[in-house]
Amino acid sequence: MFEDIQNIATSVTIHIFETMFFTFLEPQRKEPGQDQSVLRNPLSFLKGGISFEGKYSGRLKFYLPLKLAKTMTSNFMGLEEEDASDSQAIDMVNELCNMVCGNLFAQLDKKTVWNLGIPQTYLISNEEMVKETQAPGIKIDFDTEGCPIKLNIQINS
Repeated sequence: MFEDIQNIATSVTIHIFETMFFTFLEPQRKEPGQDQSVLRNPLSFLKGGISFEGKYSGRLKFYLPLKLAKTMTSNFMGLEEEDASDSQAIDMVNELCNMVCGNLFAQLDKKTVWNLGIPQTYLISNEEMVKETQAPGIKIDFDTEGCPIKLNIQINS
């Protein structure tokens, strides 16, 4: 089950980033025990999350640098990069969570009715992001031009 979710989530995420935000992702394979503290840069991150209920229930979370989120917002809205505001980037991450979560579970099980919560996005520090991504669940790491993107899917028992 979890392997199916991970594979579909990886595919859906790559597709949405490319088609909606013109951002190309590379999945990152971590070796067991690899330390996430290698992200020692002072970047601010946006943490976006959305709850889901259906055959499974839980929460999908994205972590991405604020600077990348602003670039993606500019691409999505057709703005000059410097014109994207923090609040527009937050709205874009909320929409990203909606798109990925909706597509993921629609592809996973077409017969189940899935209820998605209202997405919420917050600005967090690099240290908070590293700590939060240590939580159990399905973890998928991506990279785009040196910017880390993390997707965590927590499924309730």
